[in-house]
Amino acid sequence: MKPLFISRDGVINKRMAGGVSHRTQLELIPGSIETVARLSKQGYTIIMVTHQPGLSRGLFDLDELEAIHAKIADCVEQQGGCITAIFYCPHDADDYCYCRPPATGLLDVVGVELDCMIDNAFYFCDNDDELCAAKARGCIPILCDEVTTLHIASQSLN
Repeated sequence: MKPLFISRDGVINKRMAGGVSHRTQLELIPGSIETVARLSKQGYTIIMVTHQPGLSRGLFDLDELEAIHAKIADCVEQQGGCITAIFYCPHDADDYCYCRPPATGLLDVVGVELDCMIDNAFYFCDNDDELCAAKARGCIPILCDEVTTLHIASQSLN
């Protein structure tokens, strides 16, 4: 198993003020779905990790979060790829949880639940907190932004 972590907001879909709270608001970053599918077909185990404080704030419920994730997973499957697992932190920054970056708890849970070594796994992220969590857990962070999209950043893995 070659785990590869991909953050959701800012890497797969565009960030929006207040966060994506409904599947109809989901705006995919051009090329992101195709890139996830390509990486999957190259043998990487795709693990989407996301931080969704809107759950704890009551902006959306678990059913809606799962519908958003199902929409992304379906798009990847239509391109011939697979997202193996999706892990999320539902906490707000004020909750001081162990799973919200820069803490490494979400990555620790992935390692235990999927029984995989995550040291040296690539982690495509879009912010400094995720970058810190990836480094602290021994992952290789690759920062994405509006210019260096997932599609462009992933070219180094070929």
